[in-house]
Amino acid sequence: MAVLKVAKLGNPVLRQIARQLNIKELADPKGELQNFIDDMIDTMRQEGGVGLAAPQVNRAIQVVVLEVENNERYPEEAPIPVTALVNPVLSDFSEEMVLGWESCLSLIDFRGLVARSASVTLNAHDREGNKVEKRATGFEAVVLQHEIDHLNGKVFLDRMEDLTQLAYQEEFEEFWLKKDPAPEKRGWNWTTPWKKISCICIRSRQLVPLTPIPTGKRISGIWSGNTVASMKQACRRCWKC
Repeated sequence: MAVLKVAKLGNPVLRQIARQLNIKELADPKGELQNFIDDMIDTMRQEGGVGLAAPQVNRAIQVVVLEVENNERYPEEAPIPVTALVNPVLSDFSEEMVLGWESCLSLIDFRGLVARSASVTLNAHDREGNKVEKRATGFEAVVLQHEIDHLNGKVFLDRMEDLTQLAYQEEFEEFWLKKDPAPEKRGWNWTTPWKKISCICIRSRQLVPLTPIPTGKRISGIWSGNTVASMKQACRRCWKC
């Protein structure tokens, strides 16, 4: 087993579309691909991640691994057993969204606020070549979306609606994670990474994070569980509601 070098943002491999694998390549339990999957798992654990995609360790092939077990960055999330997925595809993205602070081993010093579907359907093969089909929900769905984005040449920055919600890890811990919620930030629990939102823009009909607009000025608070119309607020898309 080996810990692999993690590709960082700027490395072209992170922007490539990963190649699908022939499932027959999984047949040999001691073959090169199986050894590579073991190395990916070791690397994910060594780096403290909850997921890792093959492009992040400099191979543009469709393999991801994930595991959640007493993770320091996500201590309150339910465990996910170690899982390896080959040629994974997501579909049936829920309209319900979750909003949370994501990080990435390829952007290790950053956290950004990203909206993801609360549930998705996964089709893939496991490392033995068996078909996998399941409905993933909650944090598992978020991790799958994040990692499979890597197979399509995307990182979480590409999913952010508002880059003012991007922070270095140290500043995130000082100013966002540990800070008591201010009155204008009610509706968001700043001590946990994820919370459901159900806000629909009355113009775009898309689920979006909301920003309160007292006296017509934008501030950084996040509201949840209310419609744009009822709160007389504007989303970050058009500011015309």
